[in-house]
Formats: sequence, C-alpha cells, structure tokens
Amino acid sequence: MNSFNPNIDLSYYKTTKQGKCQWRLSYQLKSEQPDLKDLLDMTDTSLPLVVQKGNPNLKNTINHLFHGNIGQIKTKHQQNASLDFDYQLAKRSVAQALIYNQSTGVSTYTPQNVNGNWSTDLKLRWGRAIDSLNHWRINADLNTKFYNCSDYTSKIEKQMIIPYRTSVRNLTIDENIKLSYQIKNTLVSIFNHTKWNHITSSQQDFYNFNAWDICYGLELQKPLTKHIEMQTDMTMYHRCGYNDKTMNDHNFVWNSSLSYSLLKNNALIIKLQAHDLLHQLSNVRTVMDAMGRTETWYNTIPSYVMLHLIYRLNVLPKENK
Repeated sequence: MNSFNPNIDLSYYKTTKQGKCQWRLSYQLKSEQPDLKDLLDMTDTSLPLVVQKGNPNLKNTINHLFHGNIGQIKTKHQQNASLDFDYQLAKRSVAQALIYNQSTGVSTYTPQNVNGNWSTDLKLRWGRAIDSLNHWRINADLNTKFYNCSDYTSKIEKQMIIPYRTSVRNLTIDENIKLSYQIKNTLVSIFNHTKWNHITSSQQDFYNFNAWDICYGLELQKPLTKHIEMQTDMTMYHRCGYNDKTMNDHNFVWNSSLSYSLLKNNALIIKLQAHDLLHQLSNVRTVMDAMGRTETWYNTIPSYVMLHLIYRLNVLPKENK
C-alpha cells in the first residue's frame, strides 16, 4: 500500500578562514502500518492463560518529526559548538490493551490505537583546546528531554480488570564533561556523567520519583614500549532516588587491556582485555523504562577476560595506466 511521506529539508553552509558554520531545518511525515499479525481478525489461544486477539480496525501510525541544528567550528583552539532541537509527535500508536478475568485467571491482549505520545529534545555540545599547544582539551554536552508516553493499563471493575488509557511524563537532564591531556601517544582523561530523571503520572498506584545516575572516573592510554600499549579506565557508578531499593547501588569498575603489535606496520595485534577486574558488578541488572516500570536482565557476564587477535589488511588501489 502506497503512503504519502513528505520530507522537507532546508540547510545553509559557509566556510571561511576562521572556520565553518551551518544551520539546518527539516520536517518529515512518516506513516507506519501495524504488524500484519495485529490486523488479523483471529484469536490465538495456544497458551491457555494468555489469549492474543487481532484488531482489523487498527489504523496507521502517523509520526511528525521536526529537527533543527546550528553548528560552528573555529580553527583557533579547535573549537566546536552545536545546538540541536528535535520534536516528535506520534498519532495512533499501537499499544496492547489487557483484560484480566479474576475468576478464570485468563489475560486477554488486544492491540489498540492510542494518542498522546510525543517528545522534545534539546542538545548542546561544546569543546575546545585550552592551551596554545593543544595538549589540554575540554568537551561538554548537555541534553534535556521531555516526553509523554501513553499506553493502556488496567483497573478493577467488579470481577474484571479492564484497560484504560494512561500517560507517564518523563523529564531527563543529562550532562557529560571530559577533560583530556594528550602528549604524543599518551592520553589521560577525567570525566563526569550525571543524569537526572523526573517521572510523574496521575494514574493510581504510581509512585512519582526523582532519580540520579552519576558516574565519574579516569582513563589512561599509554605505550609502554615500541610494541606494547596499555589502556585502563576506572569508573565509580552511583544510582539513587529509585523507589526500588535494589536499584540504588554503588559500584567501582576497573577495566584494563594490553596490546602487542607484530609484523610490518603493526599489521598483527594481540590484545588481552579484562573487564570488571574487581568483580563489583552483578549479573542481575534492573533498569527503568519509559512507563516508569522496572525491567530486569539476567544471564549477563559482567566480569570476563578476552583475548583478541587482530590483523589489519591494507590493500592499495591499482593505478590506472
């Protein structure tokens, strides 16, 4: 089925002796069809307690995407700065509505269109060399995002739990700053990443909260001999403010690697990499999704040692005679 998906893009670019500057504005309209299995007028009862129904009345999802960018690069101090703005509005998104029968224990899922999904995103990036020799450099990013997520949840009426539309609002402020010093092939960096989440909703039994994810640490890359190079990083992770106490944790993670170069032009590299040397990370990780619900991932391997064998193959193009 053909659909109308217009795309408008306006841009300006200028280069001078001092550097470059540009701006861009764009708009895109995207139409997405529901999955074929959701459109089938049939009922799947292969699982006795989980019934999946189709909905032939589902409509296409319409996405409006706006993007704006202003950027500048200056040759002096190797300075760069940019500002990005994004706005996305989704009409008739597809969500799974749940009806639960308490007397039989059967959950019935039916796809339905839902409105109210939108997001705004503002990103600011800046970086420059500090000293005249360009050994010291600082980079900073600031990202602010506010989005509204709409879905179907359930409420109890008599003996049935029926679906109703709900919304969860998320405000995220994300900051990254990094200070680096490089001389020849030696690079040392200190960094900080702070993320603040403010999640609210008017639905019943929803606990509003403010959560912080903070990490800071040190990175080092240094050649030990002509053929041996060491890389290491040490990072402290903090999470606090979550209603689930298992998510408020503190972990110190140390990773390191050694690489040895062989053959002409260092074509062959043998690299030994170790992750989480102090065994601080757990194999169970709990995170927060856009609807304020927790998701737990199992069967990960946080601490490991891996040996890499890397061969670089450089083939030059033949000259035309």
